[in-house]
Amino acid sequence: MPARTGQEYLEGLRQRQREIWLNGEQVYSTRAHDAAVPDKARVKVKLKKGVNTLLLKIVNGSNPHGFYLTLLSEQELKAGR
Repeated sequence: MPARTGQEYLEGLRQRQREIWLNGEQVYSTRAHDAAVPDKARVKVKLKKGVNTLLLKIVNGSNPHGFYLTLLSEQELKAGR
């Protein structure tokens, strides 16, 4: 596989701005270029018993980067949290 040029690398980053993977499965993706804000996007997933692996891919170019994560139980979701 030939090495990518700097421009090809940057274009690849622009195509996928944010991704969330849980246990090897992509559960969220967006190309939005906006700041991290609590509760802006919600992803309902089912955790397996034991260890779960969460991977976040965040690309913000020259802007500050970050993420917010809140874990809710099924009861909290039903209560409207």
